[in-house]
Amino acid sequence: MTDDAKQAAWREYCRQLEAIGVDPYAPDLPADDPRHAQMFAIVTEYEAATTHKLALPPNWEGHDPIQPVDSLPNVAEWLAFQWRLVKGWELAGDKAKPSALEDAARTIRNAFRVLDWLGVDTRPERPRPTTDLEAAKKQIDALEQWVREKHKSGWEPTPNKADPAPAPTTKKHPKRDEVPDDYEANIRIKKYLDIHPKATIRDVAEEVGLSIGKIAQLDAWRRVMAERKAAKPAPNRSERPLTDKMLAATGKEDDPSEKVIEDEAIFRWLLEKAQPKERAELHMKTPSERATLIDMVREQYQEERAESDG
Repeated sequence: MTDDAKQAAWREYCRQLEAIGVDPYAPDLPADDPRHAQMFAIVTEYEAATTHKLALPPNWEGHDPIQPVDSLPNVAEWLAFQWRLVKGWELAGDKAKPSALEDAARTIRNAFRVLDWLGVDTRPERPRPTTDLEAAKKQIDALEQWVREKHKSGWEPTPNKADPAPAPTTKKHPKRDEVPDDYEANIRIKKYLDIHPKATIRDVAEEVGLSIGKIAQLDAWRRVMAERKAAKPAPNRSERPLTDKMLAATGKEDDPSEKVIEDEAIFRWLLEKAQPKERAELHMKTPSERATLIDMVREQYQEERAESDG
């Protein structure tokens, strides 16, 4: 383990113990203390992570697990342990809830990395992050049960055990098994943009390790682009009046070009009426969604336009 990894493990160890009110330098509680099991699990995990290295899938997050995860039974046991770890956070009360949710989400992400690494071709749908602790525990429990059922069905893994210290790859040319899926890519994009809110799409592509074309298709990037557009002042009617051609197109349905002009006018009218958050949602819509919305409000737009003309 590198010095940086050891320091990161120590910081995480301290964070977890301090969250339940235990001194990291003297983790000693009587056996009848309700926090004892949680403290023991944290200390054991830290010691395991800093004394030996298990074979793990690429991009593993957080401490190395105590037990191996190179078979479905082992994965199930690891998930059961993680469930108990998350449940243990409840003993610390509301102040520990963010840590519990963070651990639960990281457990799910690591579990799907393991399933991919083991070669499990058919996997359950990845659950979305939740802010409800009970729901988070249910996600881990459900995944554990799925893994156990998969093992009972007779499936055997052919793990592609990663080198504990794989050779680094460039951001522009990551290994195929290190390319993030859409779910994880969206998380990475959001984290990067939270720190670098003015980053360009090229910056994001290099950071995440995907092509510019792929980044442009992902929800996290599309949303930030919509928010940037929405942050710009909406066009003022007095400053950007509709042209005579646009006004003349109102109500004309036979000429396709006239309908395109009116559609543009209606969408701009919607932007003018919207609040910043609503404008972001409008910019996020796909062409088909935008067309549907325009058709829905067309009559209202025409009525308002007729009233203003009158």
